[in-house]
Amino acid sequence: MLLPTAFVLTNRFSFLALSAFLILGVTGILFFFYKEKITKYHFIVDKILIILFFYLILSFLFSNQNIIDLFSYKFLRYDGSIFFSYIAFFIFSVPFIKYEKASKFYFNIIFLVFIVFAIFGFYEYITKDYFFTVRVDFLMTMFVAANIAHNATGSAYAIISIFALAFFLYSEKLNKFLYFIVLIICLLALLMTKSRGSLIAFVVTGFFILIIYLKSFKKIIIAISTLFVALVSMIFITGTFERVLQIFTLNNNTTLTRLYFWKKAIYLFNQSPLFGVGFGRFNDIGFTVGAEVPLTGIPGVILFYTNKNFTFDESFAHNSYLHFLSETGIIGLALVLIFWITCFYLIFKSYKYIENKNLKKILFASLGGIIGLFILSITENYFTAPTVMMILSVSTSLSLGTAWEVQIRKKILLLIKDSPNNL
Repeated sequence: MLLPTAFVLTNRFSFLALSAFLILGVTGILFFFYKEKITKYHFIVDKILIILFFYLILSFLFSNQNIIDLFSYKFLRYDGSIFFSYIAFFIFSVPFIKYEKASKFYFNIIFLVFIVFAIFGFYEYITKDYFFTVRVDFLMTMFVAANIAHNATGSAYAIISIFALAFFLYSEKLNKFLYFIVLIICLLALLMTKSRGSLIAFVVTGFFILIIYLKSFKKIIIAISTLFVALVSMIFITGTFERVLQIFTLNNNTTLTRLYFWKKAIYLFNQSPLFGVGFGRFNDIGFTVGAEVPLTGIPGVILFYTNKNFTFDESFAHNSYLHFLSETGIIGLALVLIFWITCFYLIFKSYKYIENKNLKKILFASLGGIIGLFILSITENYFTAPTVMMILSVSTSLSLGTAWEVQIRKKILLLIKDSPNNL
């Protein structure tokens, strides 16, 4: 449990996280053969995930790619990162842990890890001694932790800030104060990453979280106003005002780059809307606006990009929805959305039922994380991004297990209520 949490901000040294998940994977397999059991909730979502994986592999093969590349490190690190990023849903299907206890441990440890990295970042940011967690790119000082890209770090801190907000809302007394401190530290670190999409995702998700939690219109307005004032203050403190203003401009390089990739994705989707042009082929295709892309198949029905040029890098559509539509069509995107909506529904069903605040905040945090993923994925391909998914696949999978435990308790209580003599 500790290993993938400790290495979640270290994709500059990707072998660390990979090794951690391999160790967990072996553990899950051993306990599966020992217990010969998986939870009911995991069984539901894993079926959808297996169908999705099978569809992606077929799309990969139909687009004339080498089957051996399915097992290559470069493919799994970039184009096929979804196969690695979602592995926790299979690992934690086996009830070899007490999910509630494991969830509490996971959230508290991940808060600690992110605070430690943030403190290092604060020191470098303030002293301008950029030796590990902060770097200067394009004349912009950015907090990156031990990641390669500032967006990866920003998205991770956006998700952790959402978790911290959920824990703050459902905690009391001293714990409420502690989680408030965690929230402030993570928000400051998020701003230092200069990731605009991540900041937008936190603000929008925070809005939804407050609506779900508070319910009262008056309280929602007060809470949102307070959050807005706090964010504005931190924006000026961290010197990110100019970067935030760029959210509202369309003439900067990053925005223009995104618009180019979105046009490319929309073009490819229009050529083959049902099945896409092939899983993993987006970054293989050279694209010029107005020029035709050589595709093979039946025009208007099914077309694949089948040229034998393969590129494994971080070139994506900068939008998960458009990326999946372009590579795997409506079917591929629908399967991904069905998977996450099913996870959300199963966790929300238990969240609405329970009254225990300690359990409620765990499930609420995971619900917020899923909402955050939907928002984050508008500006980057976060449905498959390893850094974000290392967090969400573990937290969501553990919450599915916790929700399963809650439903078992509910059935036992109903059985006792209906037949007291059974006690």
